[in-house]
Amino acid sequence: MAGLAIAAAFFYPSAQTLEAKAAERYPRGALEYLQQHPVTGNFLNEYGWGGYLIWRRGQKAEVFVDGRTDIYEYGGVLADYLHITLLEPDALSLLRKYDIRACLLVRKSPLATMLRALPEWKVGYADELSTVLIVRPDAHGSRSGAGMTLRTITADSSHPPLRTSRKD
Repeated sequence: MAGLAIAAAFFYPSAQTLEAKAAERYPRGALEYLQQHPVTGNFLNEYGWGGYLIWRRGQKAEVFVDGRTDIYEYGGVLADYLHITLLEPDALSLLRKYDIRACLLVRKSPLATMLRALPEWKVGYADELSTVLIVRPDAHGSRSGAGMTLRTITADSSHPPLRTSRKD
């Protein structure tokens, strides 16, 4: 029994090792930024980071989506999340629908790239892994690309669309 305890102590990773491994895959730096610079309003996060946010922030964690897919699918939120992150034609209107004021995204994701290009959004934080994008306070009237729409693009009429949208 003592040998098992010694083996477990030797092979069980330390808290420091776990934190270092988590920092390789999860937005630790962005979360520290958000703790120092709280964002008011609704927040969109990467699906794969929702559980991490809950783990790190505990009861005060508010996430748009996490690994509990069935809950989000039943309410329609998962489909909306996918439309937003896949840049479907209704992505910007869905950001407005949910009144998203900030996003925690993979820095090189298509959504992060698009939002950085919109004048209504600013980068609050960025590192190699993640970015926090925030709606500018003065962007109320033109928020989230109002008047701008994403369109399906085709090479020519003989080719199918590159992206299709859901049928309502």
